[in-house]
Amino acid sequence: MIKSITKTAEDEIEVKWKSTWFVERISDAKFTDAKMKLKFEANKMYTSGKAIGIKYNKKVYNNLIIIGNKAYIPSVKGYHWKIGK
Repeated sequence: MIKSITKTAEDEIEVKWKSTWFVERISDAKFTDAKMKLKFEANKMYTSGKAIGIKYNKKVYNNLIIIGNKAYIPSVKGYHWKIGK
């Protein structure tokens, strides 16, 4: 799914995607060729930027918290999106 990843700053990468239409069609994920900031704290990864988003209530959220195989939207309580199987 990933075409290329380029480190653009200490805490930022630029992601270019291959074809993502199938994953976007069957899931709530949204992928865009764009930059994404990453921050690691304890067992959590915080992401921001336009490269990865989750659709929820007709809105795409790009600020996510990833713990293990689940992504959480900080501003939406109780909602998570499973990554992988």
